[in-house]
Parts: sequence; C-alpha cells; structure tokens
Amino acid sequence: MAVREFTAEGALHLFSGLPSALCPAHIFQAIDDEQLRAQLVGCNLYLVTCRRRILVDPRSIDLSGDTITGHLCVAREGWVALPFRFRLSFEHHLGHPESLEVMVSTGGTHVAVQRGGATIFIASHVIIAQAECDLTAEERDLHVLYVGQGVGRTRAKLAIDRLSNHATLQRILADMHTYHPDTEVLLLLYRFDQSRTIVSTGGDMNLEVAAGTNEDGLHLKRLCDARIDRRARISLAEAALINYFQPPYNVMFRKTNFATQRKLRLLREVLSHDLTGLIVEICSHTLRARLRSEAHPPVELDSVIVEGYRHLAEESGELAEQARQELEQMLHTHNANFPLTRADERDTFLHGTCWFGTDERQSFL
Repeated sequence: MAVREFTAEGALHLFSGLPSALCPAHIFQAIDDEQLRAQLVGCNLYLVTCRRRILVDPRSIDLSGDTITGHLCVAREGWVALPFRFRLSFEHHLGHPESLEVMVSTGGTHVAVQRGGATIFIASHVIIAQAECDLTAEERDLHVLYVGQGVGRTRAKLAIDRLSNHATLQRILADMHTYHPDTEVLLLLYRFDQSRTIVSTGGDMNLEVAAGTNEDGLHLKRLCDARIDRRARISLAEAALINYFQPPYNVMFRKTNFATQRKLRLLREVLSHDLTGLIVEICSHTLRARLRSEAHPPVELDSVIVEGYRHLAEESGELAEQARQELEQMLHTHNANFPLTRADERDTFLHGTCWFGTDERQSFL
C-alpha cells in the first residue's frame, strides 16, 4: 500500500546545455587547441553515438556566393544522392565569399574551405545538422553506445581529456571498423551546469498526509533550499542516462534500481535534502538528430500536441517561429525519470498520480 508522507514531494531536475559534436579524430586536435578548449569548458559529460555514415559526394560540390551546394550519399536500398544547400557562416568568408575555394576530401567526410593560405574543414555531420536536405529523421538518428564523464579530481578536466585515453572508446572504434564499416561514430559533449527542484503535490490523492502541519512546512522549506554541487550533478546525470538508455558498452548503473539502492554514494547528497526523485533531461535538437537506443527509441509526442504546434508554425510572425523551435526541442528531448523511494514506503509524483476515487496512475511527465 502506498504511503503519502508529505503534501508535496521534490525531485532534482538536471537539464543539459546544447551538445558539441566531435569526430573521434578531432579529440587529439582539441586537447592542444586552447581556443577550442575554451569553448568546451564545462563539457564534462559525453555520449558516444553512431549512425549509418552519410558522405558528401566529392564530384557534386559547388559554391555560389556564400552557399555550398552538392549531394549527400545516403544508404537506403542502395546508395542514393540527395541534394543539399549549406550556407557558410561569416567566419568562413569574412564578408568576401568570392575569395573562397571549396573541395571535398576523397572519402567524403569533410568539406575543405580555402581562404588564401588558410583552410577550414567542415565535417559531414555539421553539413547534415545545418544544411537544407531531405534526410529522414531515422537517417539522422544517433544511437547511444556509451555514456561517461570526465571530471578532474586534482585539476580542471574536460570530457576530451578523458576520451583521449579511453579503452572503451578504442574498443567501440575497433568494433565499428571491423563489424560495421559503414557506420560513423560521433562524440557528443554536454554541460550539466543547471539544476532546479521540481515540487509537486502529485501522488496518490486518495491517501491522507501523514506529516503534521509544522513538519510539512519544514519539509517544503528544505526542498526549496536544496542545492546540489556540480560534481554530484554530473555523476547523477551520468548514472541516470546510463540506466535510461542502457548503452551496450556501459557496465555500471545499467541495472541499478535507484528506488531500492539508496546507499549509493552518488544519491547521498540528493537524499540529504529530502528529495525523492531524479529527472534528467537531455536535448539534441541543434544537431537535428534524435537520440535513441534499444531501451528507448526517439520520443513520440501525442499527435494532438504535434498538430497543435504545427498549426501555430504555419502562421506568420514571432509566435510561429517560437512554435517551430519548441516542437523541434520536444521531439529531440529525452526525460529520464526515477523515483528514489518505493511507493509503499513514500509515494511521490514520479510514481504517477492517482486521482480521487481511482487507482490508475498517470505519468507526471
């Protein structure tokens, strides 16, 4: 039987910043590139992902003004060529696109933009993320193979420092090279700098609250005052995402039951603030690629919600653009939700809400 201890219960909500994507070969350039390292400060959590390789056809490339056109080679029933348009940013041409030359690497993995004596390489995954092209959502999808973190114990450390000497990444690359040579591996680097406490009165609404008025008030104040340090946030996000996606190359946390194994060191700080839930939100909409795994396919929204947003997006003005952006974010966002207690010892909204006179739980998120 469920036990409702307080009127409201709180959950720690961790949400990612936008990802930075790197090819594995770029790790070693990034380690010694101070400018790139500065851009990646705070990126301590990483996902190793893969998808069927999509290449740029070297024979198709052309430059008109500041726009590159060409074809992407995509594996369907056979290899097909899909036209694309990719607009160069100001940093590529510095206001003088007529001075540029473009070419494609022999393998089709990068576009090279030459400006005088300087060459800028644009990886195919950047083209895929930003170009106008009729790729399907499934062709863009990124399969999560591994989740990890890189946080220095004695000095500042980034995810790229950990990945530069990582046995599991080497194993993944070896496996892909041998058994799936048509697959590309992409590294997604995330910041989890932000967190908040979500407080809800949900749960089994048929139950009486056990706590008295004063105790209930003090409990609510503890929830509102809760603060979790950065190292703990990263560790919690890593454990939750491993448990959620069940990546094939992870060992730890795949089978962890956070509701019963509360002696875990990483849960101590959360539980000390009387928080009884963990929500980890991760988004990939800027890559225009959905995250997925065998355990969790891409998010499917209610068709009514999707149609409502698409109707707004067909309008003109600021509201339409906002609707398009919000729909894209929702379609590319996963929420990993974990109650940290069993309902029979302390019911919470993350177990689902039972309305008065019913016994059917409804999900909070």
